[in-house]
Amino acid sequence: MNKIKVSHVIRFNETESSLPFSGAENHLSILLPALVNKDVSVELIAIVRNSGQVLRSRLGEIKASGVRVTVLPLVEKKNWYIPGFLSIRRTWDLYKILKKRRKRIIHLHLDFFGAPIAAWLARCQNIVMTIHNSSQHMITHWMRVWLRGLELKRKKAR
Repeated sequence: MNKIKVSHVIRFNETESSLPFSGAENHLSILLPALVNKDVSVELIAIVRNSGQVLRSRLGEIKASGVRVTVLPLVEKKNWYIPGFLSIRRTWDLYKILKKRRKRIIHLHLDFFGAPIAAWLARCQNIVMTIHNSSQHMITHWMRVWLRGLELKRKKAR
């Protein structure tokens, strides 16, 4: 039987006022090593905006558990960013990474625009997106239209 291969994509940001591990990040730090123990080939693609000691330490622990860790630096010229968005440059960089992994299961976390576009452009065959969020902007009409559009694009690509 073929080994299951999964790449999880999530963004991290560590600042003095913000720790890099919260709900979804903690979930993955527990889940991914457990999947390795079940003989699943697991990769964490960490899109890192700001990295500090806590993030480097936790990513090191995840890597030591047998998870392949790929870090994509999120270098932005501006000090602000919109949650759920990747810049065009980082979307392109993620596309190049995912293009080499298109036969793996690609599980996207917390990025609603750039990461799905990168996965779609890379023609990834199996895409899962977990929102981990119930913010007000997630229930707007336009967000629902966007998410439905992603689903239709995925079904047509099959």
